[in-house]
Amino acid sequence: MPASSSSPASTAGSASPASPPVGGAGAASASHSTALQPSSTLLREHQEEFERLRMGSFNQALRINFLEERLLRYKNGTAFESEDLENELFQLRLALQDREQELKRKSLTIVRATEYMKELQDQLRDAGAELERLRAAPSAAPRVRHRRGSDDAGDSDSDSAAQLRVELQHALEREQSLRARLAALEDELGSHQDTVASVTAQHHELLQTHAATAMEIEQWRARLAQRDEEAARWQEQRAKLEREKEHAEARHQSKLARMEEQVQAQLAQLERESKTYRAEHAQLVADREQARFERERSALAADAAKQETARVQAEIERLAAALEAATRDADAQRLQAVKLAATCEHKTQTLDEYKAERESAMQSLQKLEAELRQWRSACADRDVSLKSAERRAQLAEDEAARVATQLERATSLSQQSAHERMQSLESERLATQQENARLRKDLAARQHELEALAARFESVDQQLAEETTRARELTARCAATETELAHRTRQLAQSEQREADAALQASSSEAASRQEQDEVAERLAAEKRELLQALHEEQEHADAMERNAGAIEKANALLVAQLEAVARELCVIAGRDAASSVAGDPYEGIVSQLRDAIKSVEREFEAEAAALERTWRQHTERVEKQLEQLTHQLCASEGKLAVLQRTTVHVSVDKKESERSWSTRYEKLREEKESERRGLEVELRDAQAAALRAEAALSQTKRELEALARANEGARADAERNYDDLKESNRLLHDEVRECRRALAHARKQHVRAIAENKDLLSAVDVYKSAAAAREQDVEHYKAALMARAQQLQRRVSFSDVKQTLLEQLEHTQYMINETYKRWSVSELGGGGGSGSAGGLLPGAGDLDAAVVGHLDEYIGRMEIVTERWHELVSQSRELHRRYGDAWRRATLSADRPVWVDTVERKASRLLNESVRVSETLRDVVENVAGVIQRERNERKAFRDERLAAAAAGGASTKPMPTDASKPSAAAWLDALDARSNQRQPHDVDVSKPRGARRVPVALHRSSLSSLGRIDSELQDIEKKIRSYQE
Repeated sequence: MPASSSSPASTAGSASPASPPVGGAGAASASHSTALQPSSTLLREHQEEFERLRMGSFNQALRINFLEERLLRYKNGTAFESEDLENELFQLRLALQDREQELKRKSLTIVRATEYMKELQDQLRDAGAELERLRAAPSAAPRVRHRRGSDDAGDSDSDSAAQLRVELQHALEREQSLRARLAALEDELGSHQDTVASVTAQHHELLQTHAATAMEIEQWRARLAQRDEEAARWQEQRAKLEREKEHAEARHQSKLARMEEQVQAQLAQLERESKTYRAEHAQLVADREQARFERERSALAADAAKQETARVQAEIERLAAALEAATRDADAQRLQAVKLAATCEHKTQTLDEYKAERESAMQSLQKLEAELRQWRSACADRDVSLKSAERRAQLAEDEAARVATQLERATSLSQQSAHERMQSLESERLATQQENARLRKDLAARQHELEALAARFESVDQQLAEETTRARELTARCAATETELAHRTRQLAQSEQREADAALQASSSEAASRQEQDEVAERLAAEKRELLQALHEEQEHADAMERNAGAIEKANALLVAQLEAVARELCVIAGRDAASSVAGDPYEGIVSQLRDAIKSVEREFEAEAAALERTWRQHTERVEKQLEQLTHQLCASEGKLAVLQRTTVHVSVDKKESERSWSTRYEKLREEKESERRGLEVELRDAQAAALRAEAALSQTKRELEALARANEGARADAERNYDDLKESNRLLHDEVRECRRALAHARKQHVRAIAENKDLLSAVDVYKSAAAAREQDVEHYKAALMARAQQLQRRVSFSDVKQTLLEQLEHTQYMINETYKRWSVSELGGGGGSGSAGGLLPGAGDLDAAVVGHLDEYIGRMEIVTERWHELVSQSRELHRRYGDAWRRATLSADRPVWVDTVERKASRLLNESVRVSETLRDVVENVAGVIQRERNERKAFRDERLAAAAAGGASTKPMPTDASKPSAAAWLDALDARSNQRQPHDVDVSKPRGARRVPVALHRSSLSSLGRIDSELQDIEKKIRSYQE
């Protein structure tokens, strides 16, 4: 009988269609692939991380070789600066920290892979236990059949055989599906073991590389110690240079002090010279006032002369003397004006010297201003450097923000490992932003200090500008005074020119007559001079003639004396020979000759004297004629002179009148000039007060310059102190920027990898789409059933109340069973019958109760699991509404619809579909439980009614009650109920399949594990999208 029953079962199982096993195997493989997909992704990420770490190790090795070459260069003498060493050390530390972090992440990844492998092994053990249990199920079937008793052996054997065939068929199907799943799991286990072996080898290699890196770190620490010693030496040299710089600053300060002393001495000298210049300026002002008075008086005189010439233009001869007097006055005034011009030129020279000295003082002030501008330029350069650092920090921050956004977009499409990297990068970015904020605060503080210093510089510059403007105003006033003096001089020259022109115009007619008179007088004087010269010449000639006559007389006297001598000699000769001389004179011829000669000489003398007399008489007659002509001319001139004398009387009268008018005008002009002088004195006092104020301002400016010099020294010291800090901060900012760039390059690489992963995911999505299309056909098949049961979903009650009600019903049922059993045991039918009937009835009832209780326990277990799943879905839906309710409403009301809204809606629809499916499963379980209880109640009621009817009829037979063949047994209708439940829910095999109360939670957990993980990751992605959208 067992063999026969087993063979048909086997034939039926072989002949039955393989659609349920295939479906079960497909579901198992799908669930298995879904469960293993995170593992494959994790291993792929692990492999990529390993490759990236290997490339990083290779790059670090290259970097270490490069640093060793630079260290050798440094030792050989080709040294480089300590800042480069510090940069390299800082970069090396950062690289080592990154390597340590990567190793930590690697270890965490390995731990996660190990945990996942343990979980797979647990699942494999559960599958083995399930297989063993299913294999033990056929052997337990005879025992179950033996326990049902021998009272319904006939009809129940066929039912039990059919039931066993069905169970055996299901067991074989399960065994085939589990064997297929076991083979797949063994294959996956083998691949995972190989992967774990490779990962372990890679881990060992990483440990070896980590050990090598630790050794390199130790070596680099030793090198760092050497570098620290070298840095100490450099610090000593730097301290030495700073001391030299301080000595140079001290010398510079002493030089500045000497320069300030020189400036003070120059300022004192300028003050003394300014006092002298003030005195000279006062004298120059007085001279200028006098010159102005004289110039105005001359102008008045010129005006009066013009008026007088206009009035007496008809009487030109009368005004000649007045014009001559005016000309003399003009000459005097011209001389005085020339003197004043010379004085003005001298004063101008003194003013030029004063201006030159003032320009030298201004040049010294300009030098100080140039130094101040240099300080300003230095401050401006520092501001520019600070602004450039701030811009670089802002650029680095923008770059970090852009990298963060790119990383967020890339990691939103990657899995949890990318999320972790993104979180670490986000923390680093936040730290960088905090550091940048701190640096910006420091820069703002420095900028405020520099602005305060610049404000002080501007105030000092403004004061200097005011003093400069005051000095320029004084210089302008002096120049205006000089220009006014030159203008007055030009006016005087113009008035003199006009006076000369007027005199020329007035004397134009008189000049002709005077010229004629002058010509006549000159002609008479020339003739007189000629006559006098001729008389003088004649007198000289007469004197010469007289001198000649005297000379001739003297010569005649000498000749007479000679003749007398000759006569005496002759007489002597004659006296010796007197007789002979008397008788005959031998010298008588000589005497006669001498007498003839004398007579001839006398005749010549007389002739010459007569000729001279004739010429003298002719000359005298000619001179007398000329004298007569001159006498006539002199008489005419004397007549003209009498006329002129008469005209001079009128001119003197006019002169007196003009002098009286000039005196009145002079008084008026003197009063006006006196008032002007008083006004100028007031202006001079104002100018002196302004000069005193300028001196006070100059002293104040000096004090402020000294304070400014001290402040500049303090600011320079502060700037020098802060220069190193700013340099270091700028270097750190530069390093941070380079790190940000390096992180950006790394993020780009990760983005490329994420794109590759996204391509893989897109290919997987295409596969899933094809599967989803198949699933959509099934969904269309089940939509009608969902719409039919939508009304029942509205009357959904609390699952806790249903559970409590069911528990109460179960307790009541158990109580009724116990009470029935007690009544049955103490009743006459239960105790009065034979042992066969009692033994045939009670075990059957016990088996029925056990079967009912087993089914109720199984249904209650299913209901608890489904209730837990329902609560999870409710909590997920509440969390989704709590997170995205407000944002979803705002996004739907906005004009542009973001992408995450569609994702949220898809997620909500997915939760709704799953909740509908769970609610239907729960409803079926509740209906099954209620059907079991109601059927049990009906069966017991019918059995009790039949027993009571039999007892009332008095049929106390020990024969067991025949079982109605048409009425199925408890196990049969329970199995039918299970089959109906399975037929009603073909799409929910894992939830409603009767595998026992212990296996259902595992199956539900397996089916919902991957979906819950996906829901969690999708919720995190949606949260990030919402945050980015809100930002």
